[in-house]
Amino acid sequence: MKYRYEIDGLRAVAVASVILYHAGFENFKGGFVGVDVFFVISGYLITKIVSDGLNEKSFSICAFFERRMRRILPALYIVMLFSILLAWRYMLAPEMVGFGRSVMAVVFFVSNIFFSRNIDYFASDVETAPLIHAWSLSVEEQFYLVFPIIAAIWVARGWSLIYMVASLTVISFALAEWASKTHPAFDFYYLPTRAWELGVGAMVALAPWHRLRLGQGVHEAASIAGLSAIVLSVAFLDRNIPFPGVFALAPVIGAALVIGFAHPDTFCGRLLGVDPLVRVGLLSYSAYLWHQPLFAFARLGLLSTPSKWLLLLIGGVALCLAYVSWRYVESPCRDKRLTPTRPLAFGAVAAGLALCLFGIAMHHYAGVPGRYSPGISAIAAGLDYRIPRFAECLGDFDHVVAPDEACEYHPQLPSHIAIWGDSHSASIAGALAAGLAEQGASLKQFNLAACPPIRGVHIFLSERPNTCNVYNDKVFSYISDHAELKTIILYARWPTYMDGNGYDNGEGGRSGRSGHRAALPATEGAEFVDDPRRVEAVGALLRANVEKLLSIGRNVVVVYPTPEIGCLVPRCMAQRRLTGRDGPVSVSYAFFQDRTFTFRDQIDRFPDRPNLLRVKPEAVFCNRPLAGRCIAESDEAPLYYDDNHLNDAGASLLTRLIVAELRRKGWL
Repeated sequence: MKYRYEIDGLRAVAVASVILYHAGFENFKGGFVGVDVFFVISGYLITKIVSDGLNEKSFSICAFFERRMRRILPALYIVMLFSILLAWRYMLAPEMVGFGRSVMAVVFFVSNIFFSRNIDYFASDVETAPLIHAWSLSVEEQFYLVFPIIAAIWVARGWSLIYMVASLTVISFALAEWASKTHPAFDFYYLPTRAWELGVGAMVALAPWHRLRLGQGVHEAASIAGLSAIVLSVAFLDRNIPFPGVFALAPVIGAALVIGFAHPDTFCGRLLGVDPLVRVGLLSYSAYLWHQPLFAFARLGLLSTPSKWLLLLIGGVALCLAYVSWRYVESPCRDKRLTPTRPLAFGAVAAGLALCLFGIAMHHYAGVPGRYSPGISAIAAGLDYRIPRFAECLGDFDHVVAPDEACEYHPQLPSHIAIWGDSHSASIAGALAAGLAEQGASLKQFNLAACPPIRGVHIFLSERPNTCNVYNDKVFSYISDHAELKTIILYARWPTYMDGNGYDNGEGGRSGRSGHRAALPATEGAEFVDDPRRVEAVGALLRANVEKLLSIGRNVVVVYPTPEIGCLVPRCMAQRRLTGRDGPVSVSYAFFQDRTFTFRDQIDRFPDRPNLLRVKPEAVFCNRPLAGRCIAESDEAPLYYDDNHLNDAGASLLTRLIVAELRRKGWL
């Protein structure tokens, strides 16, 4: 197959987009589409190799897989070894267990499945996952395992390959578009919903271009349009859109147009064929491999979130390492004269086995907590904390716990109280139930993750938009029908739903992304998320829900927001101690006030009533041990298990305040 400079130039565009996206540059907010461009290129090149070999009666499955082994494994295994060395230094024991599992998943090319079950690619936790980017390699490898065999059988029967590819591409695209709205994790990570992107590249390889006889003007226009579509996608798409699906058409078709129509005589071909771009394109595989581990360990090793300019510098280091691995690993391993097949295959098997043994060891030895002092290990164990009765009591959009099946604590007690909210309310339910039981009260737990206790709202970008609204209506109906539930506690991560934004605490701690969990009136669509009237509309619905509960004779307790920290608290505590930093993990009280202003402004418009109680967690978390600060730890123990959910110690602290306020009101 003839070498095409412009394809390496296109690879350079793709890898640069991905790296700058992961570095956090706003102008590259759609840079994740670089992976989609890679899929189109791979589909084109692999199909070209397979179809040419089949047409010439020279195709060999063994030779094909040998080429893939030489291309993929040597550099990948070097980067994985490097990642293991840094993980040993920077990862805490619970993190090492998950990292070890990801290593095994990468070796077996099922990391896309592993990460789909463990990490949201667009969530903040992806930033500290060193091997998250290997999901795309797994998708490609799965394609390599299936496509050549199907193609060989198809051609052997005398059938046209392009019709088969076109049919599967259309089916895959339809599945992707459906899944983008119903099963986003499956849609993003799995081969069946990504195959259409590879299929588009395959169709370019199989298309009878020699019969079309298109003029130079068509080639110019089509290739420029294709490159423009990619650039515009990188600039204007963002991670809030359902993807891939119809929104992926622009970068995918754009890449296909560049591959199909750009050649050295076109403007686009000359542009992509300039020497610097081609050189970066040659390094693109290694650069893609190196950048994410470097970014992840920079974030793990620093106490604050690294700036985008530091990450840009690290991206430059990734390019330097990419050159080294391309020059001394990739290139020699592709040359059979320098690296014979048998030693290479033996080395690949041995390396894969060693990596798997590492993963097994991390699981068996629980991440080797003995690497650190007992105090650090005890703090790090906080990362393993799970909300009590999590699976049983906390519903999500895939599994809603109906109100009549909701968890109940100590139902034999004479007084009955309910807590209604999202995962924040679930995080305190166990401790609250224990505190209430001492006062002779039971607790009923109504919780749906990522759903505030506000009737008439749905959540922007939720997998099933109407689930929250329907659930809240059912909870209210249940409360109305059960007069014994005299007191209702409302508690949630209020700022996220009101403001709809992630945050930067001004001290290097960042969390979330714009719009991700914004509450919207159920009557409005996703476009309303940026409407300036949204906050007022949601605030009105919040107050109406409180009013409705009061009108049916219930006591209502509104628990105000708990401070959000901006880092995984157990990790931050351990890291501060490892680096000799003084003082507890905390955030500015001024930041907390600013972060919670919108919610407080909306709920404080509701007038005081005899059967309304406002509980403010800042009374126990802020300004007491440290003036002007809100603490995240106490007595050398974390109060949170992540950056915003309370663990048992934090929940107990808040529970004591809630119970004391209930007693003061005479409701216990």
